Amino acid sequence: MDRTRHGLLEYHERSKHHVNIYAPGPGRLDWTTQPDPFRVFHGTPRVDLPLAAETLTTRYNALRCGALPPARAFDLTSLAILFELSLGLSAWKSYGAQRWALRCNPSSGNLHPTESYLLCPALPGVSAGVYHYLSRDHALEQRAAVNDLRWTEAFSDSGVLVGISSIHWREAWKYGMRAWRYCQHDCGHVIAALSYAATALGWQTRLVEAAADDELADLLGSHRSADFVDAEAEAPDVLLWIGNPEWRPDLERMRTALDKAQWSGRANQLSSGYVKWPDIDSIHRATHKARTPEPTSPNPELRPPPAQPALDLRCAQIARQRRGAVNFDGTTRIAKAAFFSMLACLLPRRDTPPWNALISPAAVHAALFVHRVDGLEPGLYMLVRNPGALPVLRQSLRPEWL
Repeated sequence: MDRTRHGLLEYHERSKHHVNIYAPGPGRLDWTTQPDPFRVFHGTPRVDLPLAAETLTTRYNALRCGALPPARAFDLTSLAILFELSLGLSAWKSYGAQRWALRCNPSSGNLHPTESYLLCPALPGVSAGVYHYLSRDHALEQRAAVNDLRWTEAFSDSGVLVGISSIHWREAWKYGMRAWRYCQHDCGHVIAALSYAATALGWQTRLVEAAADDELADLLGSHRSADFVDAEAEAPDVLLWIGNPEWRPDLERMRTALDKAQWSGRANQLSSGYVKWPDIDSIHRATHKARTPEPTSPNPELRPPPAQPALDLRCAQIARQRRGAVNFDGTTRIAKAAFFSMLACLLPRRDTPPWNALISPAAVHAALFVHRVDGLEPGLYMLVRNPGALPVLRQSLRPEWL
């Protein structure tokens, strides 16, 4: 743990911006080598997913208050909705001869380094195995077909697993050494997006915190070098259990079952201009995760439900219209009550997305630049999301600050 912490802090110092200089980067954007935003595994059987999110009636305000709808059955349609509203495409945009896609999950620079995988038993419309989700076509590419009782028993008809990996080069092309930071950032966005979409279907989400990186690589197939001959590597990030929160899938039985699985597909090369950033490789090695004990669920402080929003929209509509803030008029104001209602959604509440995916307490706190909120003096504010962190947080900030 000390070695990991040292590696993290060292990378942080080398890769952060300073007042007078930017962090090391490519210096310019070589548009001829921009990575393909879509990973494809050529030669895989494909399962086309229906666009069925419009059939989902769940409203966002119910979720933010912890009121889940009845759980849907796991089948082709419900899984299609899960991926459509979390990682699917929300729009295509064009300018001149250029055309690019927007997705439901936010991403640094819209570069989307994150890839996702479905691991499931035999379900209506989907056979047992490991699948890669191709957002461009809203389809599942079957990477591994599994016909083993141990695989089925590991799930116990209680849910499915979604694996997340990162392609560092997609971010390094633009951000250089800092790319690893952005990949972690995007991974968090994907966890939250999956949690919201799953909850809208009545399912709970849990991060499988005990899993080792080597286990993830085996389960997702990212360790299979023969399938990535000319393609950029994928680094395994996390595994999410979606379904009955009381069940813990047996990852070791799943790995054993995969020994005799039939794998297929070869990853496409995303760019001909790959540049190696040794600092990214170093931090990736320094943070390599071994298997850890299964964390015990803490007793999270139950927060009051957020106040009613001005609008109560369907989850599907909100997921699709998510956009970054790019244009401010310099005059619009917001009421203090509305502002506090927004901040309440950042406070962890049991079984409420996206916090239901996490077992460990919140360790990141929000720094807020407040400008035009009625009843609040403009300035820098800190939202302490874990009260126990307040003393240490105070010590790390300037003592003259209020």
